[in-house]
Amino acid sequence: NYLFLKYKRSKSSSYKILNKKTNQKLDFTNCINNIDNGTFGNPIAITQKEIIIPLESIKILRHFKKNTSLAKAKFKELCESIKEDSNPIIMLCKLDF
Repeated sequence: NYLFLKYKRSKSSSYKILNKKTNQKLDFTNCINNIDNGTFGNPIAITQKEIIIPLESIKILRHFKKNTSLAKAKFKELCESIKEDSNPIIMLCKLDF
């Protein structure tokens, strides 16, 4: 139902999501999560209702150390369960058109 496109404008990447049923379009250059107000990596895929973004463990932990007071309970729990050399964590972002 959706098309996920990645393209380059100048030297930076941009993204576009197209809803094939309604022809709605969404353009973005990055994603911001609402768990801890942090910015993490670029999306790599899309399902019918979610964007999939890999989060590097070391970046999550560094961000958490700088912003401990902003983090919600679930994010704190995640940070306590990972190490700097853990595999990337997959974040699923729900799409709302």
